[in-house]
Amino acid sequence: MPNLEVKCSRDMESYFLENDGELLRKLHALLKDHKSLDPVTEEPKNTVLRNRVATTLTPWTFCIVGDEEGPSKRVSVNYALGDKPDRKGPLGDRLRKDLGLDLEDVIVNHLSGKYQMEEGREYTMVSETREVNRHHYNDKPRKKAAARPKNVEPNSNPDKPAFEMPPGAINTHCHVNSNGMTPFPWSDDRKYDPAFAPWKKLEELDTFLGFSGEVIVAATCHGTDNSYMLNALRRANGRAFGVAFVDKNISDEELAGLDAAGVRGVRYSYVKRLTNPPPPEEMVAMAKNLKRLTDSGKLKNDWHIDLYCEAADLKDLESHIKAIPIAVVFDHMAVPAVANGVDDPEFQRFLQLFRDKRSCYAKLTCPERLTGSSKPEDWMKVLPFALALAKEFPDHVITGTDWPHPNMKDGQMPNDGTLLNRWIWEVAGKNGDTLKRILVENPRHLFNFPDSAMAK
Repeated sequence: MPNLEVKCSRDMESYFLENDGELLRKLHALLKDHKSLDPVTEEPKNTVLRNRVATTLTPWTFCIVGDEEGPSKRVSVNYALGDKPDRKGPLGDRLRKDLGLDLEDVIVNHLSGKYQMEEGREYTMVSETREVNRHHYNDKPRKKAAARPKNVEPNSNPDKPAFEMPPGAINTHCHVNSNGMTPFPWSDDRKYDPAFAPWKKLEELDTFLGFSGEVIVAATCHGTDNSYMLNALRRANGRAFGVAFVDKNISDEELAGLDAAGVRGVRYSYVKRLTNPPPPEEMVAMAKNLKRLTDSGKLKNDWHIDLYCEAADLKDLESHIKAIPIAVVFDHMAVPAVANGVDDPEFQRFLQLFRDKRSCYAKLTCPERLTGSSKPEDWMKVLPFALALAKEFPDHVITGTDWPHPNMKDGQMPNDGTLLNRWIWEVAGKNGDTLKRILVENPRHLFNFPDSAMAK
């Protein structure tokens, strides 16, 4: 029968046994009540822990190991698989990574909250799962992450488009976010907790708005774990492509796998409040590698660099951008300083970059983000920037909704239907041909959407 094993020194045993095994019951509750996100339904479901960890409170096994010299108050947690006692293994990768369970944290939080006992001072966790010598004691307590801001939920009642959307319109900038449940956890390095934004809600919204396809851009909250975005691409069944965050050491085989799954770009963010930016040389090296893989046929599709930066960053990034041998797509028009107007030297530098490097594209997106307002009248302050790009580089501008609008505060969350009616339609000059170019022809050329997607 499966069992959970807590190893502790003799003078720590009482903390686990007191109050009718209160701490043990907390550990058991985590296992029994754990939920995961179903990849198909995108709904929470009870995690099947059978043959992995204890599903009943008995039998609990205690093993006293405090007989060595040195620190005496030691705790470790293990589990046994199936009904074979010798199939015992450390609580580690399978639970911590696959299921997102960390029983060690339950112990640390219980002892800290109830007894003000600090790990590394009154006791130490023996992390056998991290392949350390069992006689090597970790006397430094684990770092506790600060509370992160929680994103506002997107508007669930979009207005209807007031104009006819062209067949084959592509939403070229949108996201999907998990709710943090396994097997799609958030990154430990994230700067915010995102709103739950599953593929099925994005597809439902975009169908209502008149979009026929999407480019799903990886959000910073998932780090380089693209599993949730890839799950969305599988469910989209050819309707959507993706843009991924990747590790600098990703293998050629892994990139080829992403290519086959529908990924068409690698994203780099230099917005310091949202992420920890990598050296720009890393971005250039990745772009050159993508070009090499495409030229050799290992990548079957053209890729691009998706660049999220602000206008003030361009001075330092410009030489690196020019060294990139593939297309560069700028999120949100490189976030111009709206208050400075289109004559601002930083925005003029952006325009000149497009003249110098003809493989640049701009997403005419996020007036709500650039103004900090959900009011369409405020978005008109951003319109001159979009029109300047659309006028001079008509074949190199695309747009999208940015749903679910990460990091918007109260009063900033837009209505996605209003974004179409009071932003995208305005950017197109209320002209059907221009709208078709921005929503259909330019995205089709850049991302190579199949003809079938355009005809929907």
